[in-house]
Amino acid sequence: MADASAVFQRLGTMGWLIVAGRPPVLDRFNAQIPERLLELADLSRQPLLITPDPVFEEDLERFVGDLEIFLGAEIQIVNPIDLGDESLRQLWLNAGIVLLAGGTGAFWHELIAERLFRIRPQEILAEGAVLFAFGPAAGVMGAWMLDSKDQHIDQGLGWIMGAVVIATNRDPAEIAAVRNHLEDREGVFALGLPDGAMLALGPRGEVEVWSEKAPVLLLGSGWQR
Repeated sequence: MADASAVFQRLGTMGWLIVAGRPPVLDRFNAQIPERLLELADLSRQPLLITPDPVFEEDLERFVGDLEIFLGAEIQIVNPIDLGDESLRQLWLNAGIVLLAGGTGAFWHELIAERLFRIRPQEILAEGAVLFAFGPAAGVMGAWMLDSKDQHIDQGLGWIMGAVVIATNRDPAEIAAVRNHLEDREGVFALGLPDGAMLALGPRGEVEVWSEKAPVLLLGSGWQR
């Protein structure tokens, strides 16, 4: 099997990128999340949630509440529709913890690639920052993204290089568009994030599972097995 650090390569040399299908429950089964945040994040900086949704789903509301209790600080909640590009970019770059939730893959691709980082950035996070991308926001982080109807593959942000990220409770191998995409290209892979799975990518090639449930990895052609 290919080494994890060889498979998972991400953009940027600062901060941590965390992807998950849904916000986790901060209980004894996910105790490593607050432990790692204490080690990695600059908790003196304002935590930030970016979401276009005026009403939160229950799991996001619970995670935000639990995280605020853990941090002893209120998380700033921002609807990107209400802010200019530069103001939002500065909030992103100055936050110690950034949460991205809600919306659609198309929404996040437009927001990040066309508003916040029009030119592909060398750095996507500041030193001491941890970015959590949930659901559609996680799905857009790969080089490619699965469209909302599972019928074809679109271009993603490329922040997780060579990846198609499946941030729904689906096995990538069961999705025909994903299988075809992997068969047609060498050195690409699919990352499945079923409910409860969370993958963390560090700035120096670190690859960690921050959940009891493991992500699903489906390698395409060209990988040593």
